[in-house]
Amino acid sequence: MELVNLLVEKLGITEKQAIGGAGLVLKLAKEKMPPEDFKKVSDIVPEIDKILEAAPEGGLVSSGLGMLNSFIGGNASGLGSLASMVEGFSKLDLDAEKAGNFIPIVLSFIEGKDEGGIKNLLEDVFK
Repeated sequence: MELVNLLVEKLGITEKQAIGGAGLVLKLAKEKMPPEDFKKVSDIVPEIDKILEAAPEGGLVSSGLGMLNSFIGGNASGLGSLASMVEGFSKLDLDAEKAGNFIPIVLSFIEGKDEGGIKNLLEDVFK
């Protein structure tokens, strides 16, 4: 899985963490995007169903607020979306810094394969 391998390489995490975190990011996109737009994402990301299935269940919990506060000091892009995934990233044993890098790496991966403006649609989801 190309996206998972990229996350493992860039973040120095395990394959399980990479596929679970990618699943969280793509699951949020699936929930927020119209089906016809998410279909375009599916066409770009091989094995997307397997990635989505690997996402741990979870949402915002108060224990995740410290993680968010530490993330604010870095790249604030995608902060609202990260908030909805805090518990899931916590279940994967991913700290704020690594969790905060998932969205930019996924967007970069999509941009490298995108021919139809899908990255822009995803950026709107992650605002």
